[in-house]
Amino acid sequence: MKHLLLSISLCLLLGSAFAQSRKDVRQYYYWVNQAELAICDNNYERASDCYHTAFTFKRACIRDAHFAFQLNSTYLYNLDRACEAFHFLAQAGTKAYFKDGTPYLEDTTSHPDLWQSLKTISDTTLSLVNEELYKALKEIARDDQNARMTCSIAGAIIDHTDSLNYQKTRQLFQQYKDINEYTSGGAAMMTASFIHFAQLRLTTPDVFYEKMVKKGKLSATNYMQNFDYCYHCVFTCDNKTTYGTDPSYTYVINNTFFIRYPDNVKQINKNRMKLNVAETWEDYVKKVMYVYHSDSPFRFYPLQMMFYGGQDIQEQMEKDERARYDSGELKGAYYIKEKK
Repeated sequence: MKHLLLSISLCLLLGSAFAQSRKDVRQYYYWVNQAELAICDNNYERASDCYHTAFTFKRACIRDAHFAFQLNSTYLYNLDRACEAFHFLAQAGTKAYFKDGTPYLEDTTSHPDLWQSLKTISDTTLSLVNEELYKALKEIARDDQNARMTCSIAGAIIDHTDSLNYQKTRQLFQQYKDINEYTSGGAAMMTASFIHFAQLRLTTPDVFYEKMVKKGKLSATNYMQNFDYCYHCVFTCDNKTTYGTDPSYTYVINNTFFIRYPDNVKQINKNRMKLNVAETWEDYVKKVMYVYHSDSPFRFYPLQMMFYGGQDIQEQMEKDERARYDSGELKGAYYIKEKK
């Protein structure tokens, strides 16, 4: 009876810990979403507060730490919070950059007080990167790209490389039980790994990555983008989207930004909730529009730029695409960027 009670108590404790962990991840993404929406509204003080709150629930995703650092170092010059974000970057073995892309620690004169603090953090912070894991993942990505750069897309060498890389990745996930953004040095989310999963049709990316995302070990934002691109654009070519980040739904032709509305927005938002993501598809569109209209360093999502030959061809494509929206053939909206 004692052993039975002990087992029941242990199960309850584990269940409670799992529930708390999921709640923390949900809270993290809630506050990150609030921070990004505040940036879109140019409310930088609120954005800083939201990032600071988010980072109390779990270790920051590398992507979010970069944005928080940019916000607090360039827009607010809040040294304490800039250092907080930089500490995460130092743990992940990555760099912090100025708005123009210059690594912060390479400029000793612009902000000497902040530079000294960051130099101290850089020198004293213990990196969490597992160098063996990082090198193994980099090797997989390198082999993947080498095969695709030197062979035809349907070549036997590519198929063979994909098969080897798939087995290597499975072995890594069995060998290293705590793979996350930090231990992998950011290499766990390499697009190359997603691509060869999708093209091989051996498995879809979620076999390795979805659990990590739900546990907060990997950026949900990066996961959604990679999944939509690799699964729908590369694997199925079905012009659909699971999480709403398929680049064919938000794109630019010449001076016009087009937003095509998916047929399954409600399902998209449910899929996002399953990953503990607070950001809705509507929030996502607002951020993409912000990226299109702003020259700030907060590139929350990439735009799919469409180029079709010379200027005359682009202008005609732009005109034709607008007509498809105006006639109702495509559901959505478009925004014409004013020429400076």
